[in-house]
Amino acid sequence: MAKRKMLFVISACGENPAVREGLDAALASAVFDQQINLLLLGDAVTLLAPTRPVDNSKSPGELLQMAAMFGIEGVYADRQAIDQLSLTSPFVVDASPLALDEIGQLLTDQDTVFHF
Repeated sequence: MAKRKMLFVISACGENPAVREGLDAALASAVFDQQINLLLLGDAVTLLAPTRPVDNSKSPGELLQMAAMFGIEGVYADRQAIDQLSLTSPFVVDASPLALDEIGQLLTDQDTVFHF
């Protein structure tokens, strides 16, 4: 049986609880041997920049770093947002920047898309 392709799209930013919910859902889904990908849109690309948590919990960037360990196949980022926000590497994970048409193709290639 083929793995289901699941894409978790995160467009929330900062301390918005949806960011942590989306990352937690992606990591949990990866445990069930599905083909999981993450897409960071808009301001969510700021998750790629190294940050320090304000408390003792893991920051969203630290959760993002766990993606490969959990078997998440790809992390993608909105190239236009990266440019607009003037983000530069090194990023917390190796994310593939995608143009708008490539984002559209990624979305259509999935069996299921979750948006946070």
